[in-house]
Amino acid sequence: MRSRRLGLREHILNLGDLSRDHGSVLLLEDDLTIDPYAYEFAKANMSAYRDDSDIAGHALYAPRFNEFAWLPFEALENGYDTYFMQVPCSWGQLWTANQWIRFREWLGRDDLPDLREDVRLPRSLRRWPDSSWKKHFAHFMASEDLWFTYPYRSFSTNHGEGGSHLKSKVHHFQTPMPLPDRTVRGWSLCPSEDRSVAYDAFMEPCGTAISLNRDDLTDDVTVDAYGIKPPEYLQKFSWVITSKAVRHAEAVFPVSMRPIEHSILQPSEPKAGSPNLYLVRSALLNDEGASLSKEWLRYWLGSFVISRRLVSRFLKAFWGR
Repeated sequence: MRSRRLGLREHILNLGDLSRDHGSVLLLEDDLTIDPYAYEFAKANMSAYRDDSDIAGHALYAPRFNEFAWLPFEALENGYDTYFMQVPCSWGQLWTANQWIRFREWLGRDDLPDLREDVRLPRSLRRWPDSSWKKHFAHFMASEDLWFTYPYRSFSTNHGEGGSHLKSKVHHFQTPMPLPDRTVRGWSLCPSEDRSVAYDAFMEPCGTAISLNRDDLTDDVTVDAYGIKPPEYLQKFSWVITSKAVRHAEAVFPVSMRPIEHSILQPSEPKAGSPNLYLVRSALLNDEGASLSKEWLRYWLGSFVISRRLVSRFLKAFWGR
């Protein structure tokens, strides 16, 4: 028992330190539902990526929501059971001792860049309170160019219960769970050198992943489909594929498929009512942020979101009209 309340950040850091004594730590918070095969899946990940210095940890959770843009997220299928993302997981995760020690040593350095000013990270994450351990781990991953492994099918789900960090119950972070009593014949884990499907710290497709699937684009490109990347970050690349309004585009990608990468990798003819992504030289981008148009809302959330029927049901549910 602790003689004092540690707070979320110190509590997680202390739990992670247990990996030094036990070789690894599987961290599960009390507001999660866990799949019966979560432990076996975690062990398979630890074994498959044990010697990979590019991997910073392993997620049990399969996100369906971009917590930085507050819009849906869906990963492109790569034929394996895992893919890579430069976002740490806080809803069921595994660290080996080597992975955790590397983070702790980095966190203890005196020459760390100011997290609040690091444009490699989403602006909302940089504003998270000091009680967050996750923003520091995200900073570590961005600074060291590291990855978390993520499953396509979730082995944990967060219930978004109200409490210390949420004022009321939310459903954004819940993910579909498979049938518990099912037959499992093992997993096919993506080789660590395969970056054909990979996502950056903004949960956007990495330029490397795009260039591997399109010969006419180099990896000196960044995707800004959610429109939340700051201009200072976009200027680090020669090319940007963005949802922001632009004056001159080298190419236009009508967005009509899911996940959004398909609209870049298999471009179609422009269609009325479809939003567009634009390939533009970063030097030509203005500093204006992206606004969610009616067309983009329909794509991200479905056409029913702005339908009269939904508005009518909303009014009846909340005001009894």
